[in-house]
Amino acid sequence: MRRPAGFTIIEMIVVLLLMSIIAAVVLGRSITSTDLDLNAQTDKIRNHLRYAQSMAMKTAYDDFPFWGIQSNGNEYWLFRRASPSNTNEEVRLPGGDYSGASNRVSATDLGVSLNTFTVYFDRIGKPYDETNTAITSVKAITITAGGTRTVTVEPETGLVR
Repeated sequence: MRRPAGFTIIEMIVVLLLMSIIAAVVLGRSITSTDLDLNAQTDKIRNHLRYAQSMAMKTAYDDFPFWGIQSNGNEYWLFRRASPSNTNEEVRLPGGDYSGASNRVSATDLGVSLNTFTVYFDRIGKPYDETNTAITSVKAITITAGGTRTVTVEPETGLVR
């Protein structure tokens, strides 16, 4: 004897299948590839800043204890220097998207635009700016491509968010 109340397993599978199709269509239309690209490039720049900080902390007693990232708005690059007053020596970033023999990553090749900035770190990971002074307020780096994302570097700790 069967009970007339309840759903069969077939009915539940059909409902779940329809719900997943509707969800895929709605999500597919709400997330654009431009948003995904901007998020990916923002993460890449954030990780490059973290790499510069880790290199400064790791190679503190070598010839180049200061490492950083600099941007002129069109491109950005990793550099190292022997002291805050020395000139920068450009170094290739791991995983950088380079064109030719350059050590600079082109923002247009990444499909984004950047503001002009210089951030470098000392042996304890403390951030400095282009005037060779320690950062006293949050340093904001703006990445734009159809939208805007901001990477921040905290004073004292150099925490990159």
